[in-house]
Amino acid sequence: MIKFGFSIWSCYGLRCVVRKPAVVMIAGVDGGGKTTSLGKLAYRLKKAGAKILMAAGDTFRAATSDQLEIWAERTGCEIVVAEREKA
Repeated sequence: MIKFGFSIWSCYGLRCVVRKPAVVMIAGVDGGGKTTSLGKLAYRLKKAGAKILMAAGDTFRAATSDQLEIWAERTGCEIVVAEREKA
C-alpha cells in the first residue's frame, strides 16, 4: 500500500511504498482514457489531502494540454504546460 496518510491507492490495486514527493506516470495507447483517468485520480488524491502537480508529456497531441488544463481547473490542482509554438 502506498503510504501517504490515506489509502486511495488500494482501490486501484496498487501495492508499493512511496516517499514524498512521488511521481505517477500514466502511459497507454491513443484514446485509452489516460487524461481522464489522471483527472479522476488527481481529484481523489486531492480530496484525500495530497498536493497535486499535473504535467502533460504528450508532444504530438496539442489537445492533451488543453484537456489536462480543464481537469486541473476542475480539481483545483496545479499544472505545468509547455509553451506553444505560434502558427
